[in-house]
Amino acid sequence: MARADVYDRTMLILAGMLVVGLIANALIRPVAKRWHMPEAEVARLQMRPATSAVAEADAARTGGGGVSVLIVRAWAAVGIPIL
Repeated sequence: MARADVYDRTMLILAGMLVVGLIANALIRPVAKRWHMPEAEVARLQMRPATSAVAEADAARTGGGGVSVLIVRAWAAVGIPIL
């Protein structure tokens, strides 16, 4: 294969991915107003002190913040081939 032709396929794939990204970006629309949190509720939440109950509720919503077997397996699937 000629040295000038080595990256042709790679560049075409990257150009195609850029086009797909451009189209996906153009299809994004703003979130409907009905899904926005009312200003009064935002103000109420910002005025409330961060208590341990609030922190526990946040941790429960975000998965607890601990390390699970699934997370270790996922990182191993990524890290082992890189090593």
